[in-house]
Amino acid sequence: MTHTPDITRPPKDLIDALREIGAATVAGTLGHMGFRNPHMVGPVAQ
Repeated sequence: MTHTPDITRPPKDLIDALREIGAATVAGTLGHMGFRNPHMVGPVAQ
């Protein structure tokens, strides 16, 4: 793993709670909050 001392990781219980939320739910909620394009862009598998 990469050593990144400047990044503070969130508590495990918070991560476990967020794991239960689907991507469509997050995108829909952000859309209702006013985000026009709520999907993330990043590297893709080849």
